[in-house]
Amino acid sequence: MYVLLGSSTSDASSPFSRRVRNAVPDFEARGISGASVSSWIAKVRSEPSTTYRGQNVLVYLPGQMSVPFATGVRTLTDLVLARGATSVQWVLPPKFPAGVKMNSTNTDREQITGSTSAAILAAGVGVLNRSRLILRAVEVTSDGVHLTVAGQHRLADSLIPLLSAPAAISPTAPSLISPSTLAGGGFITLMGVLAGAYGVYLLLNR
Repeated sequence: MYVLLGSSTSDASSPFSRRVRNAVPDFEARGISGASVSSWIAKVRSEPSTTYRGQNVLVYLPGQMSVPFATGVRTLTDLVLARGATSVQWVLPPKFPAGVKMNSTNTDREQITGSTSAAILAAGVGVLNRSRLILRAVEVTSDGVHLTVAGQHRLADSLIPLLSAPAAISPTAPSLISPSTLAGGGFITLMGVLAGAYGVYLLLNR
């Protein structure tokens, strides 16, 4: 079963969610309007330890007024996995046309979504769509933030084939082990192998 976490575009009544649900069996959208990576972290922390047991979780959080940090992306991923998810795949937000500004801040929308994509990729988490959908100006609503129905449908259509591929539901490993820890473990393993080889050499040359 697929479970979609996110904000307004990922809520159960959105054109995006309905489009995916009509094409993908066992799909449930749990998006919350106005949600961010940090608010989802708080929500998942308050949920029971078995909330996502056996489910393949998709996360579509294109960024609200600020850009999430890679650490937040990793934290949310690990929390969902700790609550039983089989896999967690993030959806990179689409690329907004040049000059599209968010009415509330007069900030280029692509500055937020592009930086959000960079944070997701830097986090080293599972990503469903390695290529971002390039939006047309007519697919962005007048607030400069949300997608029109046509835009949401096209985003859904770009993801549906990926959800049908076996790789989309491969298990995700928690990202709790740091690269430095892995490097240290590799060094220790190497030293153990060398010590063993030296012991065999001494036995053979007694």
